[in-house]
Amino acid sequence: MISQYWIDQIPARPIVIDIKDSSGAAANLAGYTTITPYLINERNQEVDITGYSLDISQRATGRILFTFPQGRSVFEDPGDYLLQIELKTVSNNTTTNLDFTTAHRIVVKALGGVNR
Repeated sequence: MISQYWIDQIPARPIVIDIKDSSGAAANLAGYTTITPYLINERNQEVDITGYSLDISQRATGRILFTFPQGRSVFEDPGDYLLQIELKTVSNNTTTNLDFTTAHRIVVKALGGVNR
């Protein structure tokens, strides 16, 4: 799945991420203690997404809803961005499981083809 946004856009609607297991069935994420999103820009640099919202109320069926920070845009440059979710289980301050979702591609364009 690919999402498209524009430079300076502040998306209000969440991105729905359905995580599947290796057989294509909905993955049960209830066993993970930490679920953290990361956004990487065209230059392979992590983008500050402080203020994001993550709805994990449907994690037993593998569904996560990611909402970008409100009040500011994270899209400063055109190009391909990647959104990936880190799934971690921590017990007694030790990471026992660490998994990552397939990256969700986000294409960011400049309106009219002009870089701002």
